[in-house]
Amino acid sequence: MRRPLGACSTVHPGLPEVIPFLPDLRHLRLLLAPAVMTVGAMMCGEVVAADYTVLEARADQAREAWKIPGIAIAVVSTDGTLYSLGSGVRDVAAPARVDADTRFLIGSVSKSLSAAVVGTYVDQGRLRWDDRVVDHLPWFRLSDPWVGAETRIEDVLSHRVGVEATDWMDDVPGLSWRESVGRLRYLPQAQPFRTSLLYDNFMYSVGGQIINEIDHDYVDAARTRLFAATGMSRTLADFERVVDPRGLAACNECEIVGAGLSPARAARNIDNVSLPHVVVGDVAVASAWRHQSSVSAGSTLSSAHDLGRYLRMLLGRGQIDGRRVLSEATVAELFRPRIFSPGRRPAAADDVAGQRIAQWGQSYALGLFAGQYAGERVLHHSGGMLGASAQIALLPERRIGVVVLANQRNLDGNATVALLYEALDLALGLPTVDWITRLRPRAEGRTEDGEGAAARTTAATTRLADASVVGDFCHRAYGVVHVRQTEDGLRVDQGPERVGALTRDRDGGFVLRWNGPRNGPITIDFDLSARGTPLAIRFGDVRFPACPAASSAAPESSRW
Repeated sequence: MRRPLGACSTVHPGLPEVIPFLPDLRHLRLLLAPAVMTVGAMMCGEVVAADYTVLEARADQAREAWKIPGIAIAVVSTDGTLYSLGSGVRDVAAPARVDADTRFLIGSVSKSLSAAVVGTYVDQGRLRWDDRVVDHLPWFRLSDPWVGAETRIEDVLSHRVGVEATDWMDDVPGLSWRESVGRLRYLPQAQPFRTSLLYDNFMYSVGGQIINEIDHDYVDAARTRLFAATGMSRTLADFERVVDPRGLAACNECEIVGAGLSPARAARNIDNVSLPHVVVGDVAVASAWRHQSSVSAGSTLSSAHDLGRYLRMLLGRGQIDGRRVLSEATVAELFRPRIFSPGRRPAAADDVAGQRIAQWGQSYALGLFAGQYAGERVLHHSGGMLGASAQIALLPERRIGVVVLANQRNLDGNATVALLYEALDLALGLPTVDWITRLRPRAEGRTEDGEGAAARTTAATTRLADASVVGDFCHRAYGVVHVRQTEDGLRVDQGPERVGALTRDRDGGFVLRWNGPRNGPITIDFDLSARGTPLAIRFGDVRFPACPAASSAAPESSRW
């Protein structure tokens, strides 16, 4: 049985601007087609009268498969909540149950909210999407001076600037939000400007910092301009505002040394909140709250109910419950694709599930990926950080939105992805696919002895003696990494709270394991001089050169 939506009106604020520097004109038709669909006539869709109660059993199955303490789901339409559920507990060590109002860390789902906050300023005429960043942050610089001067707000919010992107700056103890944006000047231009999608948390820090500069506090602006206006009463733009500093790790991948506080005690003055968890061995345990210097990129604490209201507002073209939050033109801009993302491998003709997601993330708009699910236009974003995972998705033509939140992130967050796909199948009335079985964790490629790490070891690295790699390695953006010889072997540290063991893999190369629960071993390489001494240490694509002698004595100096 199907229930028709209300009458659809035509929205046409203007044809999309052609993106400059598009590298392959064959993609032009594919890029503009969904953009025109976004800002042009909105198609009348239908809501399938689905039995969403089956999601309860599926959530329980996902929790078991991925060792997740708690999951919350909401399915909404423009008219209200179609279904919501809470499955499991907020804290594996306590009996309090999860419900649709339980607050979760949502990671990079924050990016959509951040772009919408900027949109409130666009609606007021205080900002424009094509404003240059330097017009609001005169001190903003990039390694390529022209790119730094030309970068626009819509560039940083669509991941098309092309600067090297890693999360290392979230792991520099004591680094402030403003300082992290200032250090972007020390990162190389990894891809040509505006030619491809290079996902970068710290470009979203730039967008939030602009709000800090013009209105003093991004967190307060988000609360008053977006959350309160939308009825998101349980949402906070920076979870650190409610975490006791004694229970907060100094960086995103740090261990708390000394007394500290338990995760439950560290969350203060806040009710119904789920704790972050990680899997140790085969058991979920509560994890420390992790510092995020990229606040506007991933620090939001929210609930399934609140995020459902946010999606309802977007589906309502900026309006919810008769109240205008964003203009229709701004919502159209949030949905308009700006840059392509690399495509998936084509699915086999007999792979029904693969065909449904083959065009899942074709491009990136402003805070949302844009693509198709089973031939239906979809806008979506995921969020993942140590201890939590989140998903949101919109089917604009169907006027349906889905939220999935979990208080554990392990094995790439596939549990929340599986439940999101299950909900979309129900919303579209599609034949059942067992997404949990398809995406559940498998042992292949995940070993404890480093065999699953990327094979980057060179013959020269293999010949290095342990003593020869001891030293200090400096990166102007990411700080100092120390390699030390101890009684227990080689240790790598970036301060007392971020320490790991450097050992040999079976081929004689180096493998790093950070202390505490991590996502797996990291293969380490060294760049060598003609004499065989280390010139730099490499963590994947991130290169720390050996420190100049004057800098080694002052590890966190900005002189280098």
